[in-house]
Order: sequence, then C-alpha cells, then structure tokens
Amino acid sequence: MRAWLLLLLLAGPAAAQPAPPAPLMQPFFDRGTVTLRNATALSLQQFFLWNHGMAPEGEDRLGGEALPPGGTRDLVLGMGHCNTALRAVFADGAEQRIAPVHLCYARELVLEAATPPAVRIIPR
Repeated sequence: MRAWLLLLLLAGPAAAQPAPPAPLMQPFFDRGTVTLRNATALSLQQFFLWNHGMAPEGEDRLGGEALPPGGTRDLVLGMGHCNTALRAVFADGAEQRIAPVHLCYARELVLEAATPPAVRIIPR
C-alpha cells in the first residue's frame, strides 16, 4: 500500500505539468487572385512568389510570357501565408527580390520604376 501511495505522489506532479506550447505557425489562407502591373520601363521576363521562409520560390508565374511595360496579368495566389516573398527578373537581366509582402488583402501588386524597382500594394 505504501509503495502505491509513494508512486502516486511521485507521478502526480509530473502528470499535472502542462504540455509545452505548440510551435507558432502562420495560418494558411486562400489568398485568391492579385493583378500584377508592370509600371517599369522594362519587360518583366519572370515573376516568382512563394510563402516567405517556408518554401522554395517555385515556378515562374508568367508562364514564359513576358509582361511588357504597362501590362497587367492576373495571378492565382492559391493557399498560403499572407507574408509572401517575391522575385522579379527583367529583360536586361536585372533581378529584384522583395520579402515579405502581405498579399492576403491585395487587389493589385504594382512593380514601380525605382532603383531598385519597388512594389506597391493596392488593397481590395
């Protein structure tokens, strides 16, 4: 009897300890679509976007078709985190990496002429 009582007393505090908190993860959202607008003077040859810090950049969102100056393209964002990393490759070979950009409530993503090119988010 004493052995059982001693076992219960020793096991009680360990069983009562709270579990460690789960690691913090950003929730996934259906980010819908966004319009990409090229407001630079150069054609945009490739455009990549991916979950910042979570995944490799994936495939070219322009599908091998250049986006001319002033042109627009609707991009399906799909499921992911709101914080999104971007990489744009221009006709002259210049490349711009931008991270992170909050895209969950974006209606339009404008690549603007600047040195280096800047991104402006137009909300829904």
